[in-house]
Amino acid sequence: MSVADEETREVVVLIHGLGRTKLSFTMMARALEREGFEVVTWGYSSTCCTVPEIGADLAESLSESVDDEHDKVHFVGHSTGNIVVRWLLEEEPPTRVGHVVMLAPPNGGSEMADRYADWFSWALPPLADLTTSESTASSLPAEVDHPVGIIAGQFDNKVTVDEALAIDHDDYRVVGAAHTFIMNRPDVHAMTADFLRHGNF
Repeated sequence: MSVADEETREVVVLIHGLGRTKLSFTMMARALEREGFEVVTWGYSSTCCTVPEIGADLAESLSESVDDEHDKVHFVGHSTGNIVVRWLLEEEPPTRVGHVVMLAPPNGGSEMADRYADWFSWALPPLADLTTSESTASSLPAEVDHPVGIIAGQFDNKVTVDEALAIDHDDYRVVGAAHTFIMNRPDVHAMTADFLRHGNF
């Protein structure tokens, strides 16, 4: 719901990264709620399922938590959460999708995933979906039919700026952040709210 227009209900779905929980988005959720957005923080297990399986679970959850009274459904993802969002929008898109903000997304896959997928994907199945070839991240279309804003970390040691910007996007920013806690920065909160409202940073 927008503070300026109480007749408009806009929900923002937050989706965390690999090995994290929905608690990682606590500060972002509070910041967006202060800006007047309704927020759904959605969690998944990194140890049981692939990105397509997680995306299917998200689609089912949205069918239960988002209703016809919501005028727009926005998405904010961190890291692997963005590949889940891209899968969802390609395979099982909800109605009334608004804007998408991607934080440190491995959109082109990640060379770090290339190095570790063979060793650790048995424990973290989504890791194999993040490699730079023959993976979900690398095979999804580069075009997303909704406004996309990308915030990359200048000091990210897991996803490079080029990997983050590997799909078509409407706007982007590079901030002085590392990968894991990029979503906790006040400037990232402000930029995210701006893009959700206006489609640019």
